Amino acid sequence: MGWMVHKFGGTSLADAGCFRRVANIVESGPRVPTVVVVSAMGGLTDALFSIIDLAASGSDPSEPLAAIRSRHATAAGDLLSEEDAASFLADLDRDLGDIRNVLDALSLVRSASPRSRDLITGYGEIWSARLLAAHLERSLGPATPVRCINARDVVTIERGETLGL
Repeated sequence: MGWMVHKFGGTSLADAGCFRRVANIVESGPRVPTVVVVSAMGGLTDALFSIIDLAASGSDPSEPLAAIRSRHATAAGDLLSEEDAASFLADLDRDLGDIRNVLDALSLVRSASPRSRDLITGYGEIWSARLLAAHLERSLGPATPVRCINARDVVTIERGETLGL
């Protein structure tokens, strides 16, 4: 039995309506094992880079972080049950707290290493994956299992000559 693999970029995941269209594409495909790879919501990676630069310059990133939370809360509220949205937001808030801790450190040293940038900007994909998985789980029902896998748990990148890092 073959696998179906989908990859959706940020423009495809700009808001709740886009998430619904992506879910419809996945749901309407053949009933074979399926993998869905997602990017961060449209524009989010750039916003996270801007927040990193803001913190590294010593400026307060609270307002743009709140905007990111609000954007995800709106999408979660539109896509998920109240209980699932609350669970998603609890995880998001934990992640934003971790990001805030890193940003505070960047503000102290007035610098952001490539590793710090990768860590922070990588959350966008994680949030999209969690949100889409929760939405698919709700729309497909218990007969079709959905599993969200954090790429950080299964992919290892070793910096070296081939990556130019």
